[in-house]
Amino acid sequence: MRKLLLSSVIIFAISFIAKSQQIPNPGFETWNSQGPFEMPDQWAGSPAVTKSTDAHSGTYTINLKSDIFTNPQTQNTDSIPGICVTGQPGMGPGVKGIDGYPSTARPDSFTGWYKYAPIGQDDFAIAVTLTKWNTSTNQRDIISNTIYVGTAASSYTRFSFPLNYSSGATPDSVAIVLASSDPQQRKLGSILLVDDIAFVTKIASGISSQKDDSPDFLLYPNPAKNILNFTLVHSLSQSNSIRILNSGGKTIYIYSGIQSNIGIDISQFASGIYFIQLIDNRTKQANTKKFVIE
Repeated sequence: MRKLLLSSVIIFAISFIAKSQQIPNPGFETWNSQGPFEMPDQWAGSPAVTKSTDAHSGTYTINLKSDIFTNPQTQNTDSIPGICVTGQPGMGPGVKGIDGYPSTARPDSFTGWYKYAPIGQDDFAIAVTLTKWNTSTNQRDIISNTIYVGTAASSYTRFSFPLNYSSGATPDSVAIVLASSDPQQRKLGSILLVDDIAFVTKIASGISSQKDDSPDFLLYPNPAKNILNFTLVHSLSQSNSIRILNSGGKTIYIYSGIQSNIGIDISQFASGIYFIQLIDNRTKQANTKKFVIE
């Protein structure tokens, strides 16, 4: 079944193009009308895709359910898959041969949150494909192709899976596909909700990260979502400070005059990998740890 899922999802994905520079609408908060249906902005899918208020965070998320569909024009009835892909409906290779949405990153893994109510032994699938347009062959070269197959979860559950690379080339496009069941052998009624998806990328060069068991301070929870708790293991003078850096090494937060416990509001930062440094302002030495914002 997993092979069927893989081939079906990939075939569906290559018929779409997109226009975003990052994961488009990763929390599925914004929606638009596509004819008589609503679809999450910068995603395209079957009429079995609907908007749900049963979100992991925010107001809305995406609901995918393989179901019976009656064409409002012909009144013909057929079963349709609960499937959605980054992009807008299109034909051919698209602008400069981009299928999916433009990106030159090589992330390590893909993460997010899901709930799944399958019918019988059904599975859902999430596929991530990174490609590069080959001007010599006029087709896409696959840089990375990974599929995650998941099972039932009655409450929101975090998923995370590494991306498998078959080439060292730099991609120019990413396609993300969500499917509530095997598009070729779908079971009607399986319901998948997905929210807060994100890529995780390697540590930026030049940032030194120490082990998480460093005795100077603790971080929790990790991964974090809204509040990151910073706790000193032993007393330090107020000549020390902390700063947070993004994955590119840019400082985005500074706090001076450290106390024993600090709750840092990280809700304004995007999902991804970050680094927090405890800095001795006299010696300029820094103890660095990595954390993840979901």
